[in-house]
Amino acid sequence: MRAGFARVSITPPLGTRMMGVGDRDLAHGCDSIHDDIYVRTLYIEHGGETALIMSLDLCFVGREDTDRWKGAVGRNFDILPRQIMVTATHSHVSPAVGTWYAADYAMPDRIFQRELEDAVVEAACQGYCADKLLKNGCEHSYAGCTIHYDANDRPYDADCFYVGTCEMELQ
Repeated sequence: MRAGFARVSITPPLGTRMMGVGDRDLAHGCDSIHDDIYVRTLYIEHGGETALIMSLDLCFVGREDTDRWKGAVGRNFDILPRQIMVTATHSHVSPAVGTWYAADYAMPDRIFQRELEDAVVEAACQGYCADKLLKNGCEHSYAGCTIHYDANDRPYDADCFYVGTCEMELQ
């Protein structure tokens, strides 16, 4: 079994609409940041099977968002939606994503939604690349990636990179 881990910040910009504490969150967006929040990934390969587990520091995530994220990740890493699990830590001080009944189904901040999708793909990429580095004995290297975008600004490919003492070629 091989595994790669990653953590990417999903801390929203000031002014992003929050969720979790009812009317207070609907009145205005966030006005300060106490702690950063993250998407964390675990990329696993074993016996020819691949799995990706993603956890986001959000109150909840809906089907529409998880389907979109799974699609973006799958296009980059040839991984099927059934091989990706997405969960939320259920933080009541997180940015609003998706639509929810307490906010009269108001749409979330689209700019933050785009940043969130990019962070999810980046975290998947880093977990994937970390797995490849660890496979080749590079446990003290940092894994990252460069994501390429098409004319519609949608991710379509990713290249792994590393920073450290390991001399190797990634496949």
